[in-house]
Amino acid sequence: MYRATNRQWVYEVMTAQIKHYKPDVLLNQAMDRVSNDFLREIKPHVKLLVGQQGGRPLPETENWSVYDLVISSFPPTLD
Repeated sequence: MYRATNRQWVYEVMTAQIKHYKPDVLLNQAMDRVSNDFLREIKPHVKLLVGQQGGRPLPETENWSVYDLVISSFPPTLD
């Protein structure tokens, strides 16, 4: 149950995988759950950071500029 409350291990695993594989594109489909601070730290190891949002509105107080591209199917955000 420790892991359910402490998400640090998730970030450690993602960091190791991203640094090892050095992906051209990293697609984050959990924009409301993966820390933007983490993404800023890992971004030098990724060529293109893409976010996908579809289920609910994202907090307007958050700075989403870490992403190179954001795609959405959430009706209020579509033009």
